[in-house]
Amino acid sequence: MDFDSQGPGKKKPKTTGRWDDVREEALTLLSERGYHGTTMKLLAARLGVQAPSLYNHVGSKQEILSRIMVTGIDRLLAGQDKALNSSSDPAEQLRAMTESHVLIHIRHRRSAVTGDRELANLAEPDQSYVRSARDRYEHRVRQTIAKGVKAGVFSVSSEKLASFAVIEMASSVSVWFRESGPLEDLEVAREYGKMALRIVAYRPAIDTAR
Repeated sequence: MDFDSQGPGKKKPKTTGRWDDVREEALTLLSERGYHGTTMKLLAARLGVQAPSLYNHVGSKQEILSRIMVTGIDRLLAGQDKALNSSSDPAEQLRAMTESHVLIHIRHRRSAVTGDRELANLAEPDQSYVRSARDRYEHRVRQTIAKGVKAGVFSVSSEKLASFAVIEMASSVSVWFRESGPLEDLEVAREYGKMALRIVAYRPAIDTAR
């Protein structure tokens, strides 16, 4: 999904050609100061324009939050789709979903931080859209775990709790990961994929054909 993806009704935004600049500065402010600490006056100052002229480029602060959060959840769902389509094996699907989740939370860290903490400040109908999309995302992780349990390769007492554990673990990288750290993003993603399989007590199926 692109940055101009829209959720409910695919509504057409007011933003003009400066949206990329607006988005970048808004992401920094929202991730550092939160929604209420981010003002249009402060955003305009960061962009080097007068506050009234900012409204020539974006309709409101709420529109900025909406576009960032809708794009964020659409990005996660697109990554999940790709992971699920990459294999029919539940272990490979869970590994791929986890790696995708980690990479998105690393490569779009400011968006992830904003999405994780600003849902209550998102107006309707976008809040309901994001909530529903998050539920759908979690449900597909849970379904994959359930499929692995049924196949006898996963062993968990609660598929729901296991799905929450995997998602929360993968989301945590947006808090601590730094580009200057000892590990590259792909290395971290691969390790988290392995940890997700440990959470569900993965045991490869025994090949009885031999």
